[in-house]
This record gives sequence, structure tokens and C-alpha cells, in this order.
Amino acid sequence: MVIMTRRADERGRQARDWFEKRLSFSHGDYYDPRYLGFGALRVLNENHLAPGAAFDAAQRSDLEILSVVCDGRLRHTDSLGNERVVETGGVQRLSAGAGVEYRAANADPDAPLHFFQIWVLPDRRGGRPRYDEARFADPAQPGGLRLLASAEGRRGSLSLRRDVDLHAGALRPGESLAHPLGSEREVWLQVASGSLTAGEERLSAGDGMGLAEIEVLRLAAETDATFLLFDMARD
Repeated sequence: MVIMTRRADERGRQARDWFEKRLSFSHGDYYDPRYLGFGALRVLNENHLAPGAAFDAAQRSDLEILSVVCDGRLRHTDSLGNERVVETGGVQRLSAGAGVEYRAANADPDAPLHFFQIWVLPDRRGGRPRYDEARFADPAQPGGLRLLASAEGRRGSLSLRRDVDLHAGALRPGESLAHPLGSEREVWLQVASGSLTAGEERLSAGDGMGLAEIEVLRLAAETDATFLLFDMARD
């Protein structure tokens, strides 16, 4: 059953001359009571950052913060002493715990940065903040899914403090896949590029959809398509 469809051009927008954010859910100065998150997924922002630009430092707690770099070089610094550069295909996880300050910047002075920032609500509050990152040789396998993060850190994925599996997927034209779910799971699908169908619904770059109470999610690509798939336990 489709719970929510979020079209690319209907998302919230925050922009200056050096950045653009498209927001699937309410965040910061953008508020829409119809879109406050989906399941454990609280924030899903698609960010474009100009060469050398940086967001202001932010203090966060009780969040699992993920960044997925689609294209470019993301510089991360935080109050834990980490200063890292995550490149195309890389994923980072900052478990904010009882509190941490962090800052995201474009590490490349000549090229733009495109990345998704994701907030997942943890299953418990407090704790010591933790940082980790991974770069997958093939983060989105054509014709299949790559597990980027999970509650148990399965198959080399980053570990989360919530029963959420984050997959990256890629399909070529005419390819399809079937992802089993079951009645105890719900899913958010976010298309990063290209176009595909989810069941009978056509989705293009920037579109998102939340589904629940289905046994199998069936996807089929119309063009080369990449996407993020959040498979979550239902509360």
C-alpha cells in the first residue's frame, strides 16, 4: 500500500548562491505538517554545494546522521576530532548520541558536491557519539542492491542504532528487481537519477515514495536509474 508519494518539484527548497537543498520532510526553516518524516526516517535532504562552500557547524543529539556522496568530495569535521574527506560512492555515519557538533563542506575548490544527508531516529537516547565511514567499490550494483547501513552492520555495512537497512540500488533499462518486505516492514524509496516504476507508479529523479503492508516491492527501470531504499521495521 502506498502511504505517501513525494514528487521532486513538490519538496521543500532552501537555496543561496552557493548551495541548494531539496527537502523531502520538514527541516529547519521549511515546515509542512503533512511531511514530518516517515517511520524512523526524519530528514532526507538532497544537497548541492558549490566548490569550496561550507555549511555552518551544527550541534545535534539523539540522531543517526548519514551522508551518501553521489558526486564530489565531502569534507566532514566534528567535535570528536574527526576531519575526513568522503568521495563519490562514500557513505558516512555520525551517531550523535548525547551530543556532537559537526560541519559539512565541499572539499573541492573547483567542482560542485552532490550528496544526500539523512537523519534516522535511534532506538535509544544518549550514549557516546561515534563516527564511521565506508567507501564501497561498487556502491550501487547494476541489477541489484548494495547494503550501506544496517542495525547489525551486516555484510560490512555501517552500523545504526535502529532497525533500518539502507540500500543503494542501480538498474539499467529493462532490468527489474523484487525486494521482499513483509507485514512488519515499511519502505521509503528515493530516486537519485533516471526513472523507474515501483509497482504501477512511475518515479523520476528526486521523487520519493513510502510504502507499507506489502510483501514484495517490485521495481523496473525505464532508463539507467539509481536510488536509495530504506527498509525499516514498523513501530
